[in-house]
Amino acid sequence: MDPNWRHIIPPGQSQVISEGHCIEDCTAYAFPMDGVHIFAVMMRTHLIGKEIKLRQIRQTEELPPIVHDSNIDVAYQDFRRLTAPVRALPGDRLIAECIYDSSSRKAITLGK
Repeated sequence: MDPNWRHIIPPGQSQVISEGHCIEDCTAYAFPMDGVHIFAVMMRTHLIGKEIKLRQIRQTEELPPIVHDSNIDVAYQDFRRLTAPVRALPGDRLIAECIYDSSSRKAITLGK
């Protein structure tokens, strides 16, 4: 997700959910027929980020999250190797879901 003026986090909120989608048409075009193996994920967010989840939807079924951290530490933003690779197929939807806590902020925050 590109941080810019279109990704605005309002002030004074204990929970703001923001999602970035890699839609089915994108993965259908970009992934090879046998899919890709996701073996690591970069858990990176803004200073007010509190939680990150990478979701995977195949057709009408949501699969278990590829990765989920409900206790983000912004000082530790590194690649995290998965215990087992996850296969993402052409036509899957991938959703990066970030939860922010802007309760201490008095002005808007431009997201990352």
